[in-house]
Amino acid sequence: MNRITVVALVLALSIVPVAQAHERWDIANIPSERVGYWVKRFSHGDKREKIALFLSRKPRYAPMISRELRARHMPQDLIYLAMVESGFNPRADSKARARAAAYNGGQNRIARILKKATGKEHGTDETYYPIWHRLPGETRDYVPAMIAAARIGKDLAKYGCGRS
Repeated sequence: MNRITVVALVLALSIVPVAQAHERWDIANIPSERVGYWVKRFSHGDKREKIALFLSRKPRYAPMISRELRARHMPQDLIYLAMVESGFNPRADSKARARAAAYNGGQNRIARILKKATGKEHGTDETYYPIWHRLPGETRDYVPAMIAAARIGKDLAKYGCGRS
C-alpha cells in the first residue's frame, strides 16, 4: 500500500496562506483542534524531548532543505515536514521502510478523495478538515503535526522551548 506524503497532501490541497496567518508563514496556519493537540504533545507532552532534539538539528539541515524547496518553488515551511517525518535525521526509517520522508505516491489518492467528497480534484486550506476522516489513518495528522511543529519552531519562547 502506498503511503501519502504531506508534500502530496499539501500540493493536492493547494494550501495557501489564510488571512489570519502571520506574514512569516507560507503555508496555511490552519486553526484546528488537531493542531492544538499536536502543539500540546510537542511542547509539553510525550513528544517534547524528541521535538527539542529535532529543533537542535534544524540549523544543520534547514539551509540545504530551504535551497531545495526554493529551487522547486515550494513553500519554505515544508522544512517542518522534514522535521516531523524524519527529525532532520537523514538515516531515519519509517514503518514502511521509507527513508527520510521519501514516501512515494499519494497525490492521486488525495485527488480521488477530494473528488468524491467535493466534486473537485483540488482543494483549499478549508477543504482539509472536512475530508480528514476520509484519509488513511497514518496520513490524517501529517498536516496538523507539521503546522504544530511550525508554530513551535517559529515561536520557541511562546511554547516554552527556548528563545525564538
